[in-house]
Amino acid sequence: MAEDLRLYADFFEHPKTQLLKQRLGCEGILALQRLWCAAVNNWRDGNLAGKSDEFLEMAAGWTGAAGALTTGLREAGFLDGQEFNSRLHNWAERQPWAAARGERIRNSREAAHSKWSKLAPEDRKEAASKAARARWDQARSTRLELARSKGTHTEEEWEALLSACGNRCLRCGAEDAPLVKDHIVPIYRTERLDASDSIDNLQPLCESCNQAKGADTRDLRPENWREATSMRAPRTHMRAPNPTTLLEARTSNPSAGIMHAPRTDMRATRTHEADEQAMMLLRVKQQLQDQGMVTGALAEWVRQQNITHIYVDGRPVAFGEDGRPVVSGAPREEARQASA
Repeated sequence: MAEDLRLYADFFEHPKTQLLKQRLGCEGILALQRLWCAAVNNWRDGNLAGKSDEFLEMAAGWTGAAGALTTGLREAGFLDGQEFNSRLHNWAERQPWAAARGERIRNSREAAHSKWSKLAPEDRKEAASKAARARWDQARSTRLELARSKGTHTEEEWEALLSACGNRCLRCGAEDAPLVKDHIVPIYRTERLDASDSIDNLQPLCESCNQAKGADTRDLRPENWREATSMRAPRTHMRAPNPTTLLEARTSNPSAGIMHAPRTDMRATRTHEADEQAMMLLRVKQQLQDQGMVTGALAEWVRQQNITHIYVDGRPVAFGEDGRPVVSGAPREEARQASA
């Protein structure tokens, strides 16, 4: 498809246009423009050879008398030649961008072929690998930005975690290999609230184990890791949800059930709507933790979603009309023990 169609500023006042309007009215002017658009998309050189007048009128969307449009276009000077040998008048000069599209494509292909043909096979492979790496880096940068919006960590926390883990890879036990920050819940799981960049979602692995872990989400850290990091680096910034805890909310619609971040496997399609819902639920929980109530736009979103209960760390919290939360029951673990 060509990029544009040029329409000169004097088109409507031009004598040829006025003559066509006198012959066929405004419908004739519109049909001419439709024929130009069809030519841009299908006959970029303006050559209509082999096309009958009936076909051209159909392409122009003409609904008037048969033959009236093509006759009017020839009389006004917009169409040269006779049936089956027609050409749009002065097309290459009036529509140079559309007419030269084929040449631009050929030149682009020849330039690309010339560039790649000069490279040795191993250099071509390296160039393709660099391009693929650049695309991967861009995708990871976007995912990491979203992960950091859910939670971050400090270098002091990371150093404390390394010390608590014995400065070794928690998967293979290597002590002499460089260690990297492994996200326990991979950050490509953008629908997960716990796919954050907080210390709660990090563990040290060597590069080989990090690349080979795949969809493994096991937490390999020692049981006392949290105490070690809290003593070394008191937390002063917002914490992301624990990797084993998801924020859930119950709506007033019985058929809606539990509202939570959608849980899909890594092959499932992750939608923009799921990401937006997860982020909104995270903001609700954060405002609850920071202010003790939900206000402003978040409160309006809660009302629009008909949310009546929300689970924070396993404890159901109800919302009053003023947006203030009220603890409405025991934690789910305690409830299960009581019922048992």
